Amino acid sequence: MDKPWCSSDLALFQFLAVTYRDMLPEPPLPAIYTFGQAPQNTQQAIVEATAAWCAVEVTKVLFCGGEDCRDSFGRVLYSPKKYEELLLEEGIPSIQLYGILREDPSHTHTEARQLALHCKKMKYRDVYVTGSVPHQMRAFAESIWATVNYYPELRVWSRPPHCGDNWHERIILSQSQEDPKPRIETLADELEKMKKYYQKGDLLSVEEMLAYLEWRDKSVN
Repeated sequence: MDKPWCSSDLALFQFLAVTYRDMLPEPPLPAIYTFGQAPQNTQQAIVEATAAWCAVEVTKVLFCGGEDCRDSFGRVLYSPKKYEELLLEEGIPSIQLYGILREDPSHTHTEARQLALHCKKMKYRDVYVTGSVPHQMRAFAESIWATVNYYPELRVWSRPPHCGDNWHERIILSQSQEDPKPRIETLADELEKMKKYYQKGDLLSVEEMLAYLEWRDKSVN
C-alpha cells in the first residue's frame, strides 16, 4: 500500500479519544469480549468484563477459548482455562461465559476475526471489546477491521479498562517480545504493529475506522 496508515495527527487523536472514552450504548449488550492477555495484563480485562456484567450492561462474557497459547519462545502467554477460572472467581456464572475457539496461530488479528464470525452466527448487533490499556487501541482497531470484512452490520464498542497498572513496570505484552520492558514503552511497539498490519492489508486506515465509527454512532439514533 502506498497510502499512510494515518494522514494526520488529528485523525489519530480522534481515534484515540474514541478508543479510550467511547460512548455507552443502551444496555444490555449481548456480550463483552475480553481479548487474551499475557499474565501481567490479565487483571485489567477481567475487572472490566466483570464490572460490565455486574452492572447488567452485558448478558454474556466472551473470551478466547481453546488450548494454551505459547509464544515463539515457548512460554505460555495466555491460558484460556486460567482466564475462565478468574472470571468464575469474580462471580460470573459459567452459563454466562463462552470461550470462542481460536485459530492457530492465535493473535489479536485472528481473535478479532473469530469474534466477528461468532457475533454473525449469534446475530448479535452490538458487542463490547476490552483488553489491557496498552493493547486496547490495537484490539479495537482489529475488531473494526474484522467487523467491516466479515459482519459489517455489527456495531463494535470500545470498553477500555478503568483501572490502570504501573506504567513503568516491566512486562511482556505480546508474543514477539522476548524480554520484559516498561509498560509505557510497549505503546511504541503497538503503534508500529498497526502501521505494519495496515501495509499488509490486515487493518483499516485511521480515516476508514473513523468513517465506520461515524456510521455506527448514527445507526443508533
